[in-house]
Amino acid sequence: MKLNSFSPTGEKLRILRRIIIFGLVAFFVCIVQCSFFSRLKPFGATPDITLGAIAAIIMLDNKKTAAVYAVGAGYFLDAIGATPPSLSPVFYLLTVAVLGFITEKMMPSLLSFSAVMLPTVCLRAVFTYISLWISLGAFPPPVYLLSVILPEMLSTFIFCLPVYFLIKLCMLPIGSRG
Repeated sequence: MKLNSFSPTGEKLRILRRIIIFGLVAFFVCIVQCSFFSRLKPFGATPDITLGAIAAIIMLDNKKTAAVYAVGAGYFLDAIGATPPSLSPVFYLLTVAVLGFITEKMMPSLLSFSAVMLPTVCLRAVFTYISLWISLGAFPPPVYLLSVILPEMLSTFIFCLPVYFLIKLCMLPIGSRG
């Protein structure tokens, strides 16, 4: 069935609402992550709250929407605040693939979201380590584990919890699972 054959008040409107709402959420989350948290640096590291938004969208909406959000937010993050090498869209898309398997049978709740955030921050730690490895041109010394990776994991986990409620609030006009 072609997209043009849907009624204007049906599926087209729902897709348009998703694009507008999640586009605004991506803009807000990326700006907060790159401006506010890059200056504040809780626990000595900038939290990746975009990961929380991706995990919440997977749980409350679906994997396809999360994949589109991941690529768009990744490009936007790289455009406004990335240090080379920046492969955020690839990393976020990989995260959607991994979390898609994990969240397939989970009920959307804050407890489930918290459980999903544990492997998510571990994926982020691996990405940070690889980025450090590429930018330094050698294996990062073990001190980077304590000074960069663990603080980033902790701050990402803590500051992604409110993002779940933001995405849940944004799901009201869309009318999906959450």
